Amino acid sequence: MKNTILKQVNAIGAELVFPFYVYPDGTCGKSIASGRLNAVMVVKKKFPVEELKSDFLTGSQGLDENVLAHLTEIGNQLGFLFYIYADGTCGLTPSSTLNKFPFTMMVKKPFVVNQMVIEPDDVVNSVSSTAKKTTSYPHSIWTLPEPQVFMPTDEELKILEKAREKVRKRGYLDEDTERVYLCFSTDKEFEYFVLNRILSGSNEKYILLRGTQDLVKKYVLKHCWDDAVVDLMAERCSDDVILAYFSKWLVRVNVIEKLLEFGRFELIEKIQEVSSLDACRLCSDRHVAAIIKAGHSELLKTQIKKHGFRHKDDVEALIKTGNVEMIKYYLDYHSLSESAQKELIELGNAQLVKIYQERYGFCSDSLKLAKWRGVLCA
Repeated sequence: MKNTILKQVNAIGAELVFPFYVYPDGTCGKSIASGRLNAVMVVKKKFPVEELKSDFLTGSQGLDENVLAHLTEIGNQLGFLFYIYADGTCGLTPSSTLNKFPFTMMVKKPFVVNQMVIEPDDVVNSVSSTAKKTTSYPHSIWTLPEPQVFMPTDEELKILEKAREKVRKRGYLDEDTERVYLCFSTDKEFEYFVLNRILSGSNEKYILLRGTQDLVKKYVLKHCWDDAVVDLMAERCSDDVILAYFSKWLVRVNVIEKLLEFGRFELIEKIQEVSSLDACRLCSDRHVAAIIKAGHSELLKTQIKKHGFRHKDDVEALIKTGNVEMIKYYLDYHSLSESAQKELIELGNAQLVKIYQERYGFCSDSLKLAKWRGVLCA
């Protein structure tokens, strides 16, 4: 029997106005996050079909009304994240491998509920919020941790006294002795030592674990972190400290990934004001790609405006998201390579194709493709 799952998705989209987001608790809204919950599904536009097609849709999850249960069932078999295309088929790539249809819906993670529920405030505000798109994020789930307090063993207390004597004589501390001193010295001793010594890389983490944000900022203005310490930045540094670091040093991409995980979206936008996410030309870190992959391309407006994308496949990845607002924003500032032009045409949005042709003009091969695809008048 024909299922009508996509019909129900369309009905919610008609009420909220596309695109809309769905959170782990089944609520739907217009923001990429709701309270402490980041969206796990995005629906870009209306499906032209009603039926969801998948070899993994067994019907064992109950009635068609249990939309999210069916999607979780497919994801558990197909893998997360997965995409649903305009024809109702599912796959693991942003565009269908069968007919190049771009995805209409993206499902990142399984749901803990079976049904979708519209948040009341979003129904009231959906028309006005769509008419004037402004990026507004809720408070993130992150809070600044208190400095950590360490309790020494008897043996460590003995090491500490010897370390103090060496520090007074400006002597060298081996790595383990330095660790003991950083963990158990007084606050005054700790601060003086941090600001006047070059620490071993493995012990720098104690500055983040124990130090005040003021001390951490003073340190990072003089020293870049060892890679082993960078992982802690997103968790234990204030916005002010991270911005100071980005303005002076290159940061590994795992910091951006952690900021996304913690929902520190406004900070990611601020970072682009002080440094390009593509600043590093000598390593393989791909900050822009990480943000697009996480489904938050709307965070990249400042990067697009001030710096652009260094990697051409990042531009193509942005187009493949199908985020019309962000693609338009990119075209306000940049033309496209020939391969990106073809991705834009494959997206099938006649309005975007027209904008590009009028603003920059397609190369001859892309122009032929656009006319053959029927997205640009001959």
